[in-house]
Amino acid sequence: MSSGKTFLLDQAAKLYPEKIAIRSQEGEMTYREYLHLVCSVMEKLQEHGVSPKSYCAILRKPDIISLATLMALLRLKAIAVPLSLRLSPVQVQKLLEELSCSYLVTSQDLLPLYPNLKTIRWQKEDFLSFPSSSKMVTIDLQDRSTVIFSSGSTGKPKAILHSYGNHYYSALGANLNMPLSPGSSWLLSLPIYHVGGLAILMRCVLAGAAVTLPSSQENLIANIQKFKVTHLSLVSTQLQRLLEEEENLYWQESLQAILLGGSFFPTNLLEKAQQRKLPIHMSYGSSEMSSQITTTPKNSSLEDLSTSGQLLPYRQLKISEEGEILLKGKTLFQGYLKKGNLFSPFDTEGWFASGDCGYWNENKCLVVTGRQDEMFISGGENIYPTEIELVLSKYPGIIQTVIVPVENLEYGKRPVAFIQSELTWKEEDLKTYLQGKLEKFKVPDYFFSWPKKLPSVGMKVNREGLKSIAQERCALKRKMEK
Repeated sequence: MSSGKTFLLDQAAKLYPEKIAIRSQEGEMTYREYLHLVCSVMEKLQEHGVSPKSYCAILRKPDIISLATLMALLRLKAIAVPLSLRLSPVQVQKLLEELSCSYLVTSQDLLPLYPNLKTIRWQKEDFLSFPSSSKMVTIDLQDRSTVIFSSGSTGKPKAILHSYGNHYYSALGANLNMPLSPGSSWLLSLPIYHVGGLAILMRCVLAGAAVTLPSSQENLIANIQKFKVTHLSLVSTQLQRLLEEEENLYWQESLQAILLGGSFFPTNLLEKAQQRKLPIHMSYGSSEMSSQITTTPKNSSLEDLSTSGQLLPYRQLKISEEGEILLKGKTLFQGYLKKGNLFSPFDTEGWFASGDCGYWNENKCLVVTGRQDEMFISGGENIYPTEIELVLSKYPGIIQTVIVPVENLEYGKRPVAFIQSELTWKEEDLKTYLQGKLEKFKVPDYFFSWPKKLPSVGMKVNREGLKSIAQERCALKRKMEK
């Protein structure tokens, strides 16, 4: 990496001063105005004692000030730590202790909850006057810039440290595959404490495009129409809700690209999206690689959309002898932080073991087959849930399916399926359908309807929650069968 780079917002304000940087319910803000706001926020952060290399958490609803605070921290060369409002005060305190973080920016009076933190509370009204001028700032690409916490779905959340260069090269490579330009509008449908949401901010400012803050009072389609959105990032459940809306096409007219990622997408969902002529791109990404790693290009076939696409620039990926996906490149994170210390989980050649399994197909597209930690053994045979999910997802009407293991006296563990479908289904029909498509030991013992209430874990399906529900339902089913 080169040693320095003009801060992206400074560059955008110089190249596109009157182009729209942010759209929201509150109105529009140009890049010139956005930079002035960021400089004002930066001054106030400095007044509170925040300095380069300081860790500063952001705990507030997504709004213009939230985005400006994050950008101001990066411009100040401090480290931004965006947090979820769903976290309890105890969880927040524990996470920030891992970083020795002493600053917290919020819109609420949280001082009594965090006596050990310097709480900075402000509203938009605190920034009615802006600095008259600002000098261009140069950022070292190696500088620490953000900490994103993993969802913690399989254990304790990890503090993932990114450099400014990680975000810069992530955006640069992503924009080469899904072009953005001044006038484009990317809906911020993912939170900024998620690497996918953070990546949207960086891609837009790199290209001089607009970040659009959705109105919480309106649904996804209404926001797309209202703000003439051109680009979207969605996870599986969001795409599903989108497709459940009326099949009128006028709301699609502005859309140029929909980036799908974060979890497994059933084939039926992709087929329906393609039938509706939605401009979808499949991707595989991770927080450790600063968002996208592989992505399908524009106008991909359904066959290619059933994969995670091709490797993007500035990333490296190889498959180990055991089938694990190993990662490297300019977007690879700096390591995990704990008590202020940096731990580097890389091998001697700098490769990061993702914990995901996969392979390259004949079209040089990545096929992700599942996570190593989701694999379980049944009667001495290895079972990867994703393999079964891929086959089941092609059954008519199925919207989502998840395979989890349940304890079994004879085999150790056996697969059980949860089904979310728009059509009625029968267990015997599903078992018949899977015969010949899967080895006999991989066919689930039981098929259950999707739970009406399931606590979420980050942006992904709560597999641990489903395991508990499956164990209870299986016990009841076995009791009824006796």
